[in-house]
Amino acid sequence: MLIIIGNTGTGKSTLAQKIAECLPEEEPVVISAGRWIREYMDEWGHGPEVAAKLSKASTDILRKDPTYCLRWLRSQTETCRPVIVEGMRNPVDFTGLFTPGQDIVIQTIGGKPANEFERTGLEAINAYLAFLQRMSLVPMVSVDAFGEAVPETCAQLLLERW
Repeated sequence: MLIIIGNTGTGKSTLAQKIAECLPEEEPVVISAGRWIREYMDEWGHGPEVAAKLSKASTDILRKDPTYCLRWLRSQTETCRPVIVEGMRNPVDFTGLFTPGQDIVIQTIGGKPANEFERTGLEAINAYLAFLQRMSLVPMVSVDAFGEAVPETCAQLLLERW
């Protein structure tokens, strides 16, 4: 599995699609980690108001059931094809889905967190990844400007681990 994390508006979805295009024969599954709440709310718009609405709804749900999104993500990733998950911000989801030494993490650089959930969630995920890196348990790729070589390189890494 390849997981792309980063702040809102830093190119996670675009990068996921470009990596998938480098794997046409494998037909990778590309999953937006926030799709579960969009489906739940039947909300497909964009913008600050929509983001605030979705963030509040997801936080309310996760307070009652902290593993709701993780169960949804697991149901989406049960496949015999390579999986690319973009936009994960919840540390419960990340630690429940990510397998050190097997999965790959790409972090997009820049942007500002859209809300407190995104800020604190990514801080926790980054702290966990920093621990794994210090212990030499996982490599991580940081991407601030990606050209054509980055998606191809990431696709190759995914194939090597898949």
